Amino acid sequence: GQANEAFRNLMAFEVGRARALFQEGLKLVRLVERDLQVDLRLFTLGGLKVLDAIEAQGYDVLSRRPALSRWQKGRMALGALVSLKLGLGRAGP
Repeated sequence: GQANEAFRNLMAFEVGRARALFQEGLKLVRLVERDLQVDLRLFTLGGLKVLDAIEAQGYDVLSRRPALSRWQKGRMALGALVSLKLGLGRAGP
C-alpha cells in the first residue's frame, strides 16, 4: 500500500505517543536489578531508534519497513554495556 497524508499524520501522532512512553521507560532502568538493566536499556533505545527511522522516512511504513543497521545495533549494545559498567543505569538515563 501507499501512505497518504492522513496515514502519515496518524503515524506522526503515534510515533509521538510511543516516543513519550519509551522516554518514560528509560527512567525504569535505574530501578531494576543490575542484570536486567542492559536488556531494558537496549529495548528502550532500540524502540527510540526505530521511531527515528520512521520519522526519517516521512512516516511511510507501508512501502518500506523501518530498520536499524548493524552499526546502529552494535553502537547501542556497546553504549548500554558501557553505561552499566560505569554505573550510569543507577544514576538515570
